[in-house]
Amino acid sequence: MGLTIDQFEKRIVTPELRASLFELNPNRKEYVEYLNKEWPETRYLLCEDVLVNPYDVRDFFMNAAYCTGTNDLIPDKTGAPGMQQPISNEWCQEYVQYLRDLLTKFKITRQKVTWYDFSCYTNVFWKGMKAIDSNYLPHVDPSDMAFNLFLSDDMVKEEGTAFFRMNVEGDEFNDIKLYSKHGGRVHPRVISHRMDQCRIGAGIVDDWRYFRGNDIYEPIGVIPAIFNGISAYRGSVFHTACYDPDWYPDGHARFSLVSMLALGMKSAGNGMGFKAKEPKPIHQEPVPTFFGQN
Repeated sequence: MGLTIDQFEKRIVTPELRASLFELNPNRKEYVEYLNKEWPETRYLLCEDVLVNPYDVRDFFMNAAYCTGTNDLIPDKTGAPGMQQPISNEWCQEYVQYLRDLLTKFKITRQKVTWYDFSCYTNVFWKGMKAIDSNYLPHVDPSDMAFNLFLSDDMVKEEGTAFFRMNVEGDEFNDIKLYSKHGGRVHPRVISHRMDQCRIGAGIVDDWRYFRGNDIYEPIGVIPAIFNGISAYRGSVFHTACYDPDWYPDGHARFSLVSMLALGMKSAGNGMGFKAKEPKPIHQEPVPTFFGQN
């Protein structure tokens, strides 16, 4: 039996559907916090009550495409925790445009950003999931900034993203890019070796757990996970997901939309700004600070 165009009618993501799904709550709150006042690079952006219809957005994503199985669900695994589901920017154009506008509003960067520059995927954590290559340990992202929109409404208050400070041969730092930029004396291979010391081995599966620090990593704070809220932070600060299976009953799952921005962007002179040598700044005005002061 042949296909007909009518079979695709309910599979089309129209501008009207997107506008309805990703309508912004006019009473949302957007503000800046920091994990430690002594380290400006640990500033982060928090947005509360972002969407008018978060449950519709959640259902839309869950039914939009298949997930990539990880953590011992299928033989071909990846190193990322949980399950991932690639999300096309065209499905959520209004949302990523909002993220782009946040960068401008809070003067996080002065480089031009478009909605094409984000890479989106959903992330599923669940009680009983496994870890691969000890991926509950802290890591740094290949992107400049990560935005997390949490779409589960039953998270405990301890949920979030945990951040750490590393000690290598007497050097203490939390941001790998800033450390390198400022001429850190420890070679990157030494840092990489230090990061691997706690791992049980490449490709080996063990139980997921909430990592709380050790003699290598000192915890410096947790950015909270809030239902229908966004947390955004520098990807170059050591961090890991704050999800403890003991907090939840069997069968529980945590669902979020992750949007990564990787441009190699020029710093706007604030703790959340991006480091880059290329491309050169588009504009030549004085670089503002995080709070818009010259």
